[in-house]
Amino acid sequence: MLCGDVPSAGLEFVRAPQLMPIMLVDAPSTATVAQVIADDWYAPNVRNWNWFYCDATRQFIGTFMVGEVLYRPTGQLIGLFEPPTPDISGRFSVSGLSSLVGRGRTINEARADWELSVDAMIQRLFGTQDFERSTDEQENMRQLSQCFDLTEIRYALPLQVRNCGKLVSVFPRPWKVRWIDGTSSDLSRHQVPAELVRFSVGQEFEAVVEQDSRTGDLVKIVSVFKSARKQVSDRDVTNLLSRATSSKDLPDLDWD
Repeated sequence: MLCGDVPSAGLEFVRAPQLMPIMLVDAPSTATVAQVIADDWYAPNVRNWNWFYCDATRQFIGTFMVGEVLYRPTGQLIGLFEPPTPDISGRFSVSGLSSLVGRGRTINEARADWELSVDAMIQRLFGTQDFERSTDEQENMRQLSQCFDLTEIRYALPLQVRNCGKLVSVFPRPWKVRWIDGTSSDLSRHQVPAELVRFSVGQEFEAVVEQDSRTGDLVKIVSVFKSARKQVSDRDVTNLLSRATSSKDLPDLDWD
């Protein structure tokens, strides 16, 4: 006899839930699972290129500063360190810059010495013209230009030059200075040193001025020093010229 035919005797039957069909999905391969685990656990470290050169004789050359000058390599530079021997200091060199070698007992000392050598060579080359450089200096310039943006380094810092001027107006108007070449500059307070503020109108001075290295525009006056030109009277001029028959016979005068 079927369950449906049994008379109800206070019992309550419940219909069984309908089962959903099961969809089979292909499981990932073992290699895929291993790669996912490797990426989750090791990717942040393995993908750091420095880990491939984490030995005591090899270093990447990144941006470094010597004095106030910032040196930023244009490409990937790798420095190699030759450990010292009892009688010889270690050597630090970079492929492509064969003429520059840093020396020291440790890799850090040798690298610091190498950075100083780079700075010294670049600044010396900046102080010469193309026609003044020897064959070796031209080759050094070529190698350095392949590793660094020399134009950026040359013009990154402002120029400091000497100039002579005269204070022609002061506060509350902008400080106005007339320079020896006839040009004038209107300067705000942050562009002049405290010494210039103490000067009276008409004071002549020598100055160290900071100029934009690309345009030559005045950035600020760094320092000033009072000066006074020696006046030559008409009588002195007459006596000086009367003793000479030509300009070749004129005596030399002091700058003062």
